[in-house]
Amino acid sequence: MTPAARSDESGTPQRPSWPLRLLRALRRLNADQLDLWERWVRAQRPWEQGEWLHWVRGEDGALRLEGDVAPPDPGRDTYP
Repeated sequence: MTPAARSDESGTPQRPSWPLRLLRALRRLNADQLDLWERWVRAQRPWEQGEWLHWVRGEDGALRLEGDVAPPDPGRDTYP
């Protein structure tokens, strides 16, 4: 048990100190922001998640083409 989480003589556990609560809240906020950012990035480049043609850099650093379907015409507003 950490010193901040020790219980007093009455047996009830004390709340963690405010710096620990702040740190946990900031970590949660960072994780939520990262999740939202990753979702936004995926929404901007949907062809990388499906079978559309896209370039991928392999572990050896070489680029290779993946997918089977060409992306839609950039002049069109809708995806197939």
